Amino acid sequence: MLNEENGEVFQVISKATIIATGGAGQIYLRTSNPPGATGDGMAIASRSGVKLIDMEFVQFHPTAFALYGAPSFLITEALRGEGAILRNNKNKRFMPAYHPLGELAPRDEVSRAILREMNKSRGDYVFLDATNIKSSLLKERFPTAFSACLRFGLDITKDLIPVSPSAHFMIGGIETDIRGRTSVNGLFSSGEVACTGVHGANRLASNSLLEALVFGARAGVEAARYAKKVRPKPRNKYKKSDIKMEIEKNKSSSPLKSSTLTTISEDLKRIMWENVGIIRSGASMEKAIENIDRLLSAIKGYSLSRKGLELENMLTTARLITLSAIKRKESIGAHYREDFPEWSGKNKHIRI
Repeated sequence: MLNEENGEVFQVISKATIIATGGAGQIYLRTSNPPGATGDGMAIASRSGVKLIDMEFVQFHPTAFALYGAPSFLITEALRGEGAILRNNKNKRFMPAYHPLGELAPRDEVSRAILREMNKSRGDYVFLDATNIKSSLLKERFPTAFSACLRFGLDITKDLIPVSPSAHFMIGGIETDIRGRTSVNGLFSSGEVACTGVHGANRLASNSLLEALVFGARAGVEAARYAKKVRPKPRNKYKKSDIKMEIEKNKSSSPLKSSTLTTISEDLKRIMWENVGIIRSGASMEKAIENIDRLLSAIKGYSLSRKGLELENMLTTARLITLSAIKRKESIGAHYREDFPEWSGKNKHIRI
């Protein structure tokens, strides 16, 4: 562990440990995730030899608010269910050209269609038009969307809403059984960092809350049960000097500046968005691996800090996602490859 106040490295010995660190949306240019969603748990688990599964499945929400300088909060899909339509920069409705269900198509289909329209216009967003819905109904049924947009000067009863797909949920993660157990004895995991398999290849809305509650409780019970029946290893088996040496191996006499770490982080976000995002290909992902490896080499001299450690974890998790996506030579659920646009017809997992 790292004490951020004084830079001290210290040990915490436990009989059982639960990893519940959340997702990894911050590795992408656009995300609905909070700042702490940097893939820490997945990276830590991988370095510790824990099995991860289906890391290639990253779900993108199709309509996140995309006004420059504003946070990427989600614009509920229920608006489209109520009749709101998507328009490109020429004010033309485009979803019927991509899917027979139009705006009611599955999330991955809508996200791909929006991205293609953005690429055509070289723009950063398309528009969600809810002006055909009665203003009284909008205010009554969608008070959150109405008030959130109004804070940034947009009245959704008469203004178009700029939206873009946004990295939203990690479907893959640390492989666990139904009791939260991982491939390492005494280590448990739950929440978005874990992969129980209940989401398949494409999570349904709100199921992650149920998963976190059910499997979080199970992991807690199982960890407590495990801790009761095992004896802790003697403290002297863990050499503090070895642990500190491992953590500090990247330190140098001239550590990287915080601004340099920020630049590298921004580079990673663009690399993942453009090459391992909503639409992927073997060529784009090989390019991503090459660039991620370059960035990993570039951070060898980072200072021992939260920012440096999180960046290393972001790069590690991005690499795991990309390697898994390269291995899955098909398109299914949240994973779409231009060079393999169809499902192979076989259900399989990618473990890494």
